Amino acid sequence: GKTQKIAVYGSDDVTTVTATIKGTESGTPAITNALLTITSDGKPVGFTNNADGTYTYILGRGKTATVKVTASGYTTQTVNVTATNTASATYAQAINMVKKS
Repeated sequence: GKTQKIAVYGSDDVTTVTATIKGTESGTPAITNALLTITSDGKPVGFTNNADGTYTYILGRGKTATVKVTASGYTTQTVNVTATNTASATYAQAINMVKKS
C-alpha cells in the first residue's frame, strides 16, 4: 500500500504572525482590503484577512518570509520577516502604507 505523510505542527513549531496594516495619512486608517503575497522557503503562505486591518498567517518557528502588500490607492510595499521575528509563538507586525498621490 501507499503511505501518505501528513505534517502536523505543534504550537512549539510555529509562529502566528498578526500584521496590522494602516495608511500613513491623517488618522492612520486601517486598510481592510490589502492583498498579501507571502513567501517562505520559496513557497507561498496563505493568510486570513480579519476585516479590521489585521491579517494573520503562520510561519515555521525561526523561519524567514517576504511579505508583499498591495492595496488600492496605496504604494506597494515589501517587508521582510526575520528569524528573530519568528523565534517565539507570536509576532506583531506593523505595516504602514503610503497613499498614492
